[in-house]
Amino acid sequence: MWLSALPFLCLIFPDSAKMSGQTFVLKQIISEVEEEFFKDRAVPTDWDQTIALIGTIHQSINDPKRLERLVSGWSKPRALKDAQKSLDTREIGNDQLKVDNMAQALEFYNQAVLWGPMQGPQNYLLPLALANRSLVLMRMKQFHLAVRDMTMAIESGYPKENKYKLFQRMAKCYASIEDAANAMKCHEKLKESLVSESNLPRKSIQDILQESNNLILNVKRTRKAQSFLDLTSNQTIPEEDPLTISKPHKTISRAHGSVRIQYNDVRGRFVEASKDIDVGELIIRDSPVVHYINPVNSTKNCYACGTNANAPVPCQTCANTAFCSVECRTKANATSHVYDCGLALPDIFWKQKATGSGFATLIGMTLKVSTQQKAGFFTKNGFKAFNAPDLNADPSSKDPTLKNYDIFFNMASHVDPSNFGETLGVALILWKWLDSQGYFQNILPSDLEPFQDQRRNPKVFFTVLLFHFYSVIQSNNHTVQEIGKIDMTAEKFTVGSAVYPHVASIFNHNCDPNTSPIQVGLDQLTFASRVIHQGEEISHIYQAHFGNTPKAKRQEILQSMFHFVCSCEACAEDYPLAQSLPQSFAELGLDPELDRKYEECNLRIQDALEMPGSALKMLELYSERTRLVCKHLKRPHMFYLSSRAAITDCLWVMFGNKSQGLEGHSLQGIYL
Repeated sequence: MWLSALPFLCLIFPDSAKMSGQTFVLKQIISEVEEEFFKDRAVPTDWDQTIALIGTIHQSINDPKRLERLVSGWSKPRALKDAQKSLDTREIGNDQLKVDNMAQALEFYNQAVLWGPMQGPQNYLLPLALANRSLVLMRMKQFHLAVRDMTMAIESGYPKENKYKLFQRMAKCYASIEDAANAMKCHEKLKESLVSESNLPRKSIQDILQESNNLILNVKRTRKAQSFLDLTSNQTIPEEDPLTISKPHKTISRAHGSVRIQYNDVRGRFVEASKDIDVGELIIRDSPVVHYINPVNSTKNCYACGTNANAPVPCQTCANTAFCSVECRTKANATSHVYDCGLALPDIFWKQKATGSGFATLIGMTLKVSTQQKAGFFTKNGFKAFNAPDLNADPSSKDPTLKNYDIFFNMASHVDPSNFGETLGVALILWKWLDSQGYFQNILPSDLEPFQDQRRNPKVFFTVLLFHFYSVIQSNNHTVQEIGKIDMTAEKFTVGSAVYPHVASIFNHNCDPNTSPIQVGLDQLTFASRVIHQGEEISHIYQAHFGNTPKAKRQEILQSMFHFVCSCEACAEDYPLAQSLPQSFAELGLDPELDRKYEECNLRIQDALEMPGSALKMLELYSERTRLVCKHLKRPHMFYLSSRAAITDCLWVMFGNKSQGLEGHSLQGIYL
C-alpha cells in the first residue's frame, strides 16, 4: 500500500529524487545546440540578418547526426504504459471503493487507466480499470462519464462473459437521467449478452432481465408524466446570452462594436472606447491560436480542449497525457499530439523533479502551433502570410483559411543578445525533431520559390518560422486558469498557457486595468470592470498591479518579461500601494451620504450571499456599487480595487472554468 502515499506523477521516475541540483535537461540540450552552432557568431539585428544566419548554419552543419543524437537523448525519458503500475493503482482503487472513499478510488482508477497498456498480452488491464472506474462514476452520479467508460471498456476487450454487467450498468445510468430510449437499447444488448456470452444459469438471467425491464417501465411512466407537465407549464422567453457579443465590431467579429483601434508612435497600436462602456459589459471574446497544458496538469486537463478531465481518456502511447473525451483524443492524434507525444515534455519535467515548467510550456506551445497545421499549410501560404512580420498590420484576419496565423505571425516579439542563442537552439532542435518524425514529407518546395532569400530551402524556411513562433509566444502568452476553490474569494490556479491573437494584438498593459478577463473553455472573455468612458484606452494587465507591487518592482518585471517601460497613469503618478489608499468618500471631503449609500449596497450584497445561485444577483449589485464609485471618485481609491476584485470573482463564479465538483458553488464572502 506504499503507493497510496505517492502522487501519481512521481511514480513515473522513482529515482527522480536523486536528480535535484542537476541542470534542467531542456536547458542543457538547448545550451549544447547553442554552443555547437552559434558560438562566436554575431547576434543579428534585423529579420533579414536572422534569415541569413540560419541559412549559414544549415550550410555549415558538418555532422548532420549531431542534432539527431541530441533529439534522441531528449526523447528517452518516456512515461510509457506500465502494466504493473496499472495493476497496483487499480488494486488501491479497489481498496478505496470497498470503504466507500469515492474520491480516492477515482484518483487511483484514473492512474490505472492512464498506465494501462493498449497493446500486447497485458492489454486486458485497461478495460478492467475502465469498468471499475465506471462504477465509481455511477456512485458519484456522473452518469455520462460512466457510460463512456463502459463503452471504452467493451471496445478495448472487456471479458465477454462479464459484458452483461456493463450493459446492465449502462441501462441503469440512462434510467437515472430518464433517457428511456437509450436505456431500452442497453436492455436489448444486456439480453443478447446474457444469452450468448454469459455463464449464468437460466434463473439468474431471468431475474436480471426482469429487474432491468422494471427499471425501464418506471422511466417511461416518469417521462410521460413529465411531458404532460411540460405541455401545461408556462413557457419562458430565453434571455440574451451574456457571453455573446450582441453588436460586433465591423472588422473583429468577436469584439464589441464600441471599441476603436488606434495607433500612435508612443503607445503603438491600442484600443479605446468609441462610446461609454458599462461595467460588466463583454468587450471581446477571443479564441487561442494555440494553447498548451502545463506539465504539472498534463494528466488532469484535456490536451485538446483544456477541460478539467475528471475521468481522463488516456493517450494510446504515453501515460502522461489526458483527454476529456475520445473525440478530443482523435482530434489531437490527427495533428499535433502525433509529434509532441514522442518528445515527452511532461515526462522530462517530472524526471527533473518538477522543474522548468515555464520553459517546457514555451517549447510545447511552439511545437503545437506548428503541428496543428500540416507543413504544406505554411509553405503554401509562406510568401503571402509568413514573409516578414509587420507590427502595423491590421489585427483582423481577412482570410479565414489562414485561421488567424497571419495575426499571430505579425505579433510583437523580443529577441536580443540575452536570448537569441536560446531561441535559435529551440528552433534547430524542433526542426530536427519534426524532420525525424516525417512532418515535412509532403511539402512542395516549389511553394517557396517566390522567396528571394535562403528560405527557398525548406530547412531554412521552417527553422526561421520556428524561431519566430517561439519568440512571439514568449512575449504574448496568457495564462489559462480555472477556479480551484470558492470560499471568501474565487481562488484560481493556472492549468496552461495560450496565445489570444486579437487580445494580444490590440490590448496594452496598464498597472490599473479597467477590464477583467476570464476563461470559458479555452476562450478568453474580457469584461469591463468599471465604467469605461468614450475615448478612454481599454487595457489589460500583464503582470504586477499597482495595489500590491511598488512602481520600481513593476517596472523591473515588465522590462524583464515584456521589454518595455510602462508609462501608464499609475506609473506616471506613482500610485500608492493599496494599504495607503483612501478608504471612504468622506476621507476626500465628499458628502458622507455617499458612504451611507455605499454601505447600503454592501448590505444588499450580504443578503444576496444567503440566496442560492446568488452570483448573478451579486454581479448586478456589485455593478451598481461600482457605478456609484465611478460617478463620484477619481482613481486611485480603495473602492476601485475592491470593486474590480468583486466583479472579477462574480464573473468567474458565473461563467468561468472550474475544477470538478465546484459547479453550483457560490461566494461566501464580500468585498467591502
